[in-house]
Amino acid sequence: MWVKELKLINFRNYSNLEIGFSKGINYIHGDNGSGKTSLVEAISLLLNGKSFLASNDIEMIKLDEEYSFVKIKLDNDEVFSFYLTKQGKELSIDQEKIKTLSSIGGRYKLITFLPKEIEQFKISPEARRKFVDQGITLLDKQYLSKLMRYRAILKNIKDSYKNSFSKEYIDVLLTKLVDEGISISREREKFIFRINQELESINKFLTKDKDIKLTYLKDIEIKSKEEYLNEIKNTMSYQEGRLTIKGIHHDDIEIYYGGLKVKEYGSQGQNRTSFIGIKLALASLIKKVCNIDPIMILDDVLSELDQVQQEKLLSTLKNYQQTFITSVTKIQGEVNNYLIEENQIRGG
Repeated sequence: MWVKELKLINFRNYSNLEIGFSKGINYIHGDNGSGKTSLVEAISLLLNGKSFLASNDIEMIKLDEEYSFVKIKLDNDEVFSFYLTKQGKELSIDQEKIKTLSSIGGRYKLITFLPKEIEQFKISPEARRKFVDQGITLLDKQYLSKLMRYRAILKNIKDSYKNSFSKEYIDVLLTKLVDEGISISREREKFIFRINQELESINKFLTKDKDIKLTYLKDIEIKSKEEYLNEIKNTMSYQEGRLTIKGIHHDDIEIYYGGLKVKEYGSQGQNRTSFIGIKLALASLIKKVCNIDPIMILDDVLSELDQVQQEKLLSTLKNYQQTFITSVTKIQGEVNNYLIEENQIRGG
């Protein structure tokens, strides 16, 4: 799967743009603020089900315009279109309307490498859980349904405590929460194991004598369903209208680089290298499990690597059908170079 064509109308700073892309590495370069990130954001928007930039959809509509339109065409001639106004949005695949952008999550394999993700990955347990959950969803879309059920049950429990529902009713909800939680925990454990397997080969070329490894930190160590349930019941606390409850929503991932915890001892470079290695491990796993190459988007990440690391990363990315890289500088080699100036793009 790869993107053949992209069309933008009133998207961010683009008034009207049509561009064709190729297989392999599409290297998009230009000055800061020229529109590089907006270009790959549009691709991510349609394939990933959401923007990696916008906190509010309206931000994507060009200033002083009434609507925004994005369309991409894949190599199999499948066409995605996204129409956005201040009143709402509409997504279509081959002219068939899709109810929500999130409904396509996991359907298409897309992996992003974003500067903001790198620091968040180091400091935020939520960001690390998000990586795991999104990664599993790319391998098995049914996992997303489990996660949504768990979140719905958890919310129901909190609402029930707030509204003083009966203990019997809450116990039923807790039992359902445990069932979903144990299932999700096992999926996460399996995923971390497989990522570590992929990292074994990636470590050899990316870090030389330093290994990147993940450890799954469970909020509750599962022994049996009964003990799991008792642990939750015995540690629940409801104070000042707020319920504290243990479970997989507090799980975390510990990242090690050369045997040391990255969040405590890792340098900025080690954190960045670990992040890239983990994402490459996910790409490799998707390729093996799903028998499909994920599309890769690297937004202004390559420039932060030294020359040797850049060459190694580019060499790895050539093994995938299509990659988009944005940077302020042009590079030579086996890449399709595109130059952006004043929100216009040329090259290929």
